[in-house]
Amino acid sequence: MQLSNTFTIARPPQEVYAAFLDVDRIATCMPGSKLLGQTGEDTYEGEVKVKVGPLGVQYAGEFTIVEQDPEALRLTMRAKGREKRGAGNADAHIVATMTAQSDGTLVELSTDLSIRGKVAQFGRGVIGEVTDQIMANFARNVEQMRVSGHVPGAPTPAQAPTAAAAAGPSSLGAEPATVGSPNAQTPSPAPAAP
Repeated sequence: MQLSNTFTIARPPQEVYAAFLDVDRIATCMPGSKLLGQTGEDTYEGEVKVKVGPLGVQYAGEFTIVEQDPEALRLTMRAKGREKRGAGNADAHIVATMTAQSDGTLVELSTDLSIRGKVAQFGRGVIGEVTDQIMANFARNVEQMRVSGHVPGAPTPAQAPTAAAAAGPSSLGAEPATVGSPNAQTPSPAPAAP
């Protein structure tokens, strides 16, 4: 399925582009995600917890920056994962483009998403709603990280070692995010680990 998301971050485009390339830190901005380590020059291992209504799923997989175009401020990325308990999997091909706006940077994400397994039963409507909520939270977290150097909800330097010094970078959202319930929190994307 094809998904499109746009959001604005009140920071300059080059700064936002650079933030997207800092995977150790940007991963802390994605609710429900946990970066486990780097397996190649532009490939990272991670986990994502998703809760859609009553259904909770945890994916383990890889995130890869496939192509970088600093002049066009465009990144092509791929995220793929398998359910840790179940036979489902998810695969996403994502193109992110950053454009200067009067109030900062417009980020446009175009995602070709393929999901198999339990989460697929919810269809495009619910998955699109989940993605919209995730991106709104992600944008706020990226902006906060660029302004203050810290993501709300992530451990502070006094609480935990930095991502570079730790055995694995810290994660934001230890609990799976929820959508489709009366106590909805910020949801998590199925395959992405940033």
